[in-house]
Amino acid sequence: MSNEYLEKFLLTSGVSFHALRNPYLNLWAKSLCSTYEIPSEYKLKGPLFENELEEIQAWKQDQYKRGLMCITGDGLTNRRRVGLCNIEVLSCFGPIHHNIYERTWETVENNAHHIAAIFNSAITEVGGPEVVVGIVTDNESKMRQVWNLVEEANKGLIALPCSAHIGSLLMKDIIVLLSVKPVLDNVQRICSNILNHNYPLALFRNKVAQHKEMNKKDLKLPCKTRYGSHFQMVDRAVQLKAALREMAVDPQYEACDAYDPEIQALILCPNFWQSVDQIFKVMEPVYRFIRFADSANPDVGKAYTTWRDMGSQVLNSGSSHAQHVHRCFEIRTNGTNRKIGFHHPAHTCAMLVHPHNWDVNFQEKYNHDYGKMRRELVLIFEQVSRTPEDAATAILQYDSEFKSKRLGYFQSMSVQMSAKGCTDPSLWWEHNGAEIPQLQYVARRVLSLKLANSAAERNWSIHGFLNSKQRSRQSFQTQRKLVDVYVNLKLRDKMMTKKSDQYSFGSESEESGDEEVESDHEVLLET
Repeated sequence: MSNEYLEKFLLTSGVSFHALRNPYLNLWAKSLCSTYEIPSEYKLKGPLFENELEEIQAWKQDQYKRGLMCITGDGLTNRRRVGLCNIEVLSCFGPIHHNIYERTWETVENNAHHIAAIFNSAITEVGGPEVVVGIVTDNESKMRQVWNLVEEANKGLIALPCSAHIGSLLMKDIIVLLSVKPVLDNVQRICSNILNHNYPLALFRNKVAQHKEMNKKDLKLPCKTRYGSHFQMVDRAVQLKAALREMAVDPQYEACDAYDPEIQALILCPNFWQSVDQIFKVMEPVYRFIRFADSANPDVGKAYTTWRDMGSQVLNSGSSHAQHVHRCFEIRTNGTNRKIGFHHPAHTCAMLVHPHNWDVNFQEKYNHDYGKMRRELVLIFEQVSRTPEDAATAILQYDSEFKSKRLGYFQSMSVQMSAKGCTDPSLWWEHNGAEIPQLQYVARRVLSLKLANSAAERNWSIHGFLNSKQRSRQSFQTQRKLVDVYVNLKLRDKMMTKKSDQYSFGSESEESGDEEVESDHEVLLET
């Protein structure tokens, strides 16, 4: 029997290496193969672990050569009060764990220059600015200085704020509105009263079980580590409204110690549920945008239109809060001195060079905003192109070759159909833009950008899982290696078993696209 899979099991399951000492494990192995001897704890923690780590490192280096990448990072203080910075490489296949950097006494000042140095080091290790097209981070004030420092040190690289985080900030702006907050507080009071008392919770779950369509769902409370959790609370309360009302009128609820007449009155009040419905209408489009931005591989070329469509949906929702929420949306769109804005010139540029938008007349569609969009397009062309001459050539190629379809290759109907059906716009440009290399270079880099830093934040939960309280005495180097093997081994196995993409054109393609936006692709979102 091979020891390879036993090693993989120990490295990915969170089981302590001390489990090897359990006599029943040895008896089980003997029952399968009488001649097999479980390797020693030293061998599994030493040579076999190092062999697995070497394989992962070689695999990572191979992945770094397979296309353009983005880098994201996040910071955390671990159980031992040590500051850590986690760096993830965002590829088209999924997030590759690059490294975890420890803050020592030499780098105790966690300022913008220190963080920028970590990003610059990671960019160099991955392959430099020719391979790394951009970085995506959260929107902390310190990170805004980091963006400038990293862009200055790496020509052609673009630093983006996390779009999912901005969507979450917009949700928070809505939550604190004077007309919204009292209703949300009442929904939370109802959920807390039931979830925090044993008998009402048991009674409520009994009512839910009587409705097959509710599928044994539970109420939810807001969570700081989940994007859009207030909307999830409201959404779940609306779904379980019938069970809530049945519980409220049940004499057993009125007889229990946790009975609250105010909670009962709220649940049975039609006006209260009408108010909840008005809030639901304006929060749902924002939540859907967060889901889009926080998905595994969101399309940066669709970020601009998805954000603007969200604003239109809020304004036309028919809710009494629509005007107030839309005002918050407008502030978050362009930002203020204290609030980071959503719109970045790269979002506009990605939309304009996206193959799906080949036939869209943006000047007619956006009218007065087109002048600003054109300036942002030129700005990104100048930032990304190798030389000013290449930027000027790329602009001419965009107008006279790409949009007008005058290039002989672009006149082909099959090429135009492939543009509408492509799932990777950067790959489409790689295959079809060779005759206009200056525009191809810019388009591939811009369309390879990512929207969210969720991969770096999610990695901390993996770090906590592998380095639990029982493993707190492990050295930082051992912890770092465990996370490296765990994350990348999972991604490697996923890539090996992933099915090929399905392509379709015409009306079927449009329908499947709508379904993709609505799919359950949550990372930090709770299902």
